[in-house]
Formats: sequence, structure tokens, C-alpha cells
Amino acid sequence: MRLTHAKLFQDISHLPVHLVATDWTWSRPKPSHTSPNGLNSDWWVTVDNEGCKWLVKMRGSTCAYREHVFSALAQRLGISCQSSVYLTIPRNAPPMLRDPRPESHQLALCFLNEHQNACPEEKCPLRVLDCQCLELNTEADLQLFISCGISRAVDRFRGEILGYLCGQDEPPGWLFTLDHTFVQIDNEMMFGTGPADLNGCEWLRFSVGRQCAENVCTSLSELSDEEILGFAQIPKGYVIEYRSDIHRRLLAARKAANSYLARASPKRIFRGGFSFGCDL
Repeated sequence: MRLTHAKLFQDISHLPVHLVATDWTWSRPKPSHTSPNGLNSDWWVTVDNEGCKWLVKMRGSTCAYREHVFSALAQRLGISCQSSVYLTIPRNAPPMLRDPRPESHQLALCFLNEHQNACPEEKCPLRVLDCQCLELNTEADLQLFISCGISRAVDRFRGEILGYLCGQDEPPGWLFTLDHTFVQIDNEMMFGTGPADLNGCEWLRFSVGRQCAENVCTSLSELSDEEILGFAQIPKGYVIEYRSDIHRRLLAARKAANSYLARASPKRIFRGGFSFGCDL
């Protein structure tokens, strides 16, 4: 499958599941000192044979599996999340020769150029946020963040809510792309445990957050067993060191979503993975 730069930024479902990095070009990224989401000097930037650019963190197959499964699920629910492919790195490639005892099975993340500072554009959303010194501590803050001009801004709340359902060990990261689009990143710590209580999520203090929670839980509850377990499929030839029982945790995430909806909307009846309106 030939990839283009345009295709790289499509949904995971439109990308190859697994690539082998034969004769790819590798380099260490220059670390950023101006952004918390900047590149780390321990990571690798690689360009494949079609000229497409990828980021490889060398975190191993377990983290690769967690991130890829979560991102595929998040995108299926309509959440803006960084795309990736499973990657096998040949033994003679620079990351295998320079890093101590690395795994050959890793994750290649679609490389994203981050919009770090306000641009000259008069209505740059980052300029609006800087002027407001926004900290998202009130309902008005959340509404301004959503309406400031950042595309998919509401996915900051939707993605973190899904992270609670998927047992994240720590919150994800996020960035703005050059075209002012929100993207959730750093999802390798998902599925560390079973679902966490959504009532512990800070965004549910606000009506916007509760609306997002209902949206995410409704979308997740409507997935069938077959589709939800499909996210956890492993491509042939790819070996994962520790699978974290993600199949079971995906089903547990959907069950937790159903439970939340049952509490929030007691007039709904849930059967399996689907919800049905019911006048009681």
C-alpha cells in the first residue's frame, strides 16, 4: 500500500496495520524547550520509502499495543487522536544498534507538526487563549475553549473521559496542529487497570463535561462485541511482550459506559452493547 503525506493524517482504519521498516531513514529529533509536548531526544524520527514521516518512541510492544488499541477505539468514537501503525524494525536499523536491548516490535506514530505559539493570523485561536490565560476552571472557560476556533477542541474532554473508561495509568497528552486542530497524543498508558469511576473525572463538574460523558458512553455502548474486540487484534508476525488482557478491558470499558448511562438516564434499558429508549 503506497502512502502519501495526505493519507498519513487519515483515520487508523485507512492505514496499514503493520509495517516493516526496511531501508528507512532514521534520525534523532531536536528536543523542544518551548512546549511540554515537544520531541524527546531519546525518540527517533524516521522517513519511510515513500517519503512519509513517523515518530518512534521505542517504548516497546506493550505500550505500542495499548496506544494503538486506544487510538483506534477513540477514532471510531469520533475523537481526534493521533494515528499509528504497528512497526517491526530490522536488526540492522540504527535504533536497534544504539539503544540497549530494544524490542524490534514498536509503534510508528504519524508525525505531527505542533502549533506551539500564536501565529500571525489575526484570529489565531492560540492568541485568544493566551489573552484569556485560560486554565479551564469554570464552565465559561470550557465554553471559551470550545468556541475559540480550535477544530475538535471538545475532544480534549471526550478523550480524557474515554481514558477513564479504558483504565489509564496517567492522563494523555495533547497538542494543536499547524491548522489549529486539537489532537490527543501519548496514549501508551491506557488499559493499565480496569475502568475508573467517571465521577472522579474533573470535567464532570461542568455541564459540558457531563454532556461529553453521555456522548462518549452512548457511542461506546453501541459497539458490538465483534467490533470492540476487533480493536485488539494483533497482526501476523507482530509479537507483544505483555498483552494486559486488553480484550477483557475493552468489554469492561463498555460495561462501565452502560452503567454510567443507567445512572445518568434511568429511563434507558441496556441489552448487551446497545441501548434502547424506554418509557417506564
